[in-house]
Amino acid sequence: MTHSRRVNQVRLEVSKADQIEAIARRRASLVDHTLAVACLPTLERLFDYSIEVSRSGLGTTSRDGLAQACESGLENVQAELTQRESPLTPQVAFELAGTRAWSIHGLVRLYDVKGAKRVDLRVTGDAPLTVCTGRTWQRGASRWLSPPFLAGQVSHGQVPYRGKFQAFALPVPGCHAIFNDEERVITYPWKHWCPQCDPEVSQRVRNTRRAYARSLAQLEDRVRSALPDM
Repeated sequence: MTHSRRVNQVRLEVSKADQIEAIARRRASLVDHTLAVACLPTLERLFDYSIEVSRSGLGTTSRDGLAQACESGLENVQAELTQRESPLTPQVAFELAGTRAWSIHGLVRLYDVKGAKRVDLRVTGDAPLTVCTGRTWQRGASRWLSPPFLAGQVSHGQVPYRGKFQAFALPVPGCHAIFNDEERVITYPWKHWCPQCDPEVSQRVRNTRRAYARSLAQLEDRVRSALPDM
């Protein structure tokens, strides 16, 4: 082995060791999570699952204890959202939304989208609550890019993805309000925006208002034209 290859190998080993140490520190920091008192083992299982996904994708993740952890995650987030005032602080919003996102992610992995939604409805008594964080992932189980499950890091950090640590900035354009999630088993059964922030709803409202204003103006014109000149 040449000197340059030995140097590269040493660097790679050091990089892997740094990654392992960083993951261990992040996992240990889950004790400071909003839900740590209620369900620390659940958070640890979801954290481990998120690391498996970031390293190898959905195909080789372990299923041991995953369903129970996902259901527990949804149940505890629901209980927390029921008790808290809206809107949430950015830190609490990030932690609860992240826990809910990874719980749903795991259920989609196990049961597909509609099966995951059925579990969500069962666990939350058919009245699921969620947090307005904006869309941070794409639709579809195979392309589901959830927020990274990082305890205590809201705005920036390093994410293990496909064997490498990459910088990220978490997009949280929502207002962190608590609101009612979708209550039906449909193709895209989870909401990411509250009604006040949803850009699609806002656009529809603007279009409706413009159409109403045009109709009103046309009606006024017809009324004026029908009136005799004074």
